[in-house]
Formats: sequence, C-alpha cells, structure tokens
Amino acid sequence: MIKKITVDQLKPGMFIQDINCGWLDHPFLSNSMKVGDEQLINKIRDYGIREIYIDTDNGYDVGDAPTEDEVKQGIQTEIDRIIEPEKISRAAVPIHEEILRAREIKNRAKETVKDIMEDMRFGKQIKTEKAAQVVDEMIDSIFRNQDAL
Repeated sequence: MIKKITVDQLKPGMFIQDINCGWLDHPFLSNSMKVGDEQLINKIRDYGIREIYIDTDNGYDVGDAPTEDEVKQGIQTEIDRIIEPEKISRAAVPIHEEILRAREIKNRAKETVKDIMEDMRFGKQIKTEKAAQVVDEMIDSIFRNQDAL
C-alpha cells in the first residue's frame, strides 16, 4: 500500500515509492529506492524534500499515515471547495448575449498570440501577464456559456 509520510517519519528499512518532487529537484537516479541508512534520509532532508510516498508492501510501515487514495481525495475535496463558489458566481447566460463578448475575447486572444510570436522573433521578453489575462477571460466566457466561444 502506498502512503504519504513526512521525511521526519522516514526510517531505514522503508521503501520510498515516490520522492514527491520533480526529477531535476533531487540528485537520485530514481524516484523510488530502499532506505538503507540515516545518511540517505539526511540527504533527502538536505534537498528540502518534506513529504514522500512509501510502499508498505516493500518496506516498513507508518501506521497512522494517510494512503495515497486518501491524499488524492483530500486534494479533490479542497479543489471542489474552492471551485464551487466560482461556479455559482458564473451564472450561465444565453448564447446570444455571450457571443458578442466571446468574439471580442477571441480577437484579443489572436492579437496576444500575434504579439507573443513577434516578441519571440525579435528576442524580446514575452509578456505572460497579457496571455494569462486573455486565458482568464476565455475561461470566464466558457463558464457563462460553453458554446459561445
């Protein structure tokens, strides 16, 4: 069974299933390994890794640690809690009302992409804020009426 634990709970004899960070953010050849000694635990801690996933079928267990499924369920619950108020606040509107806004958003998106491509061609710094703003407007439009955009 896969469980999530803190590095402070990690002990020799446990099997790390996933280091829980990007592949380039640690010096290990693999994300999974058997913990042989405290030296490995200290190295993991030194790289700023705070939580990992262990496989209790291949090594020692921590009894009160949440399972991978429980962690995923908790994350999904939190996402749902955050998104639900936004869904309510973005009430659907008829297509004939939203289509005018959607056309304007589409035109701004095309201009933004054109500007980004031009900046790239001339080696300028890309203005991601402008793209992010247009993407947010597109998402809002889709929530208001998914067929308009």
